[in-house]
Amino acid sequence: MSEVKGHIELHRTIESITVGARHRKDLGDLDELMKSIHTVGLLQPITVTPDGLLVCGRRRLEAMRRLGMRTLKVWVRS
Repeated sequence: MSEVKGHIELHRTIESITVGARHRKDLGDLDELMKSIHTVGLLQPITVTPDGLLVCGRRRLEAMRRLGMRTLKVWVRS
């Protein structure tokens, strides 16, 4: 675990992240995002609250899920 610029960076299981009410309902085409993540990895971690509620990164979370990943790097912010 590392603390950098107002957030804590750690790994969480995808199943432990809760997606609450979202403004954006349609995630669009995730193929290019999935290809990028598969090729170069997740460049921008998703952000969650300390209790695991998703703040931002819904498309990245879903792309990682579809790629069969079980854990991912997250930024935790209160």
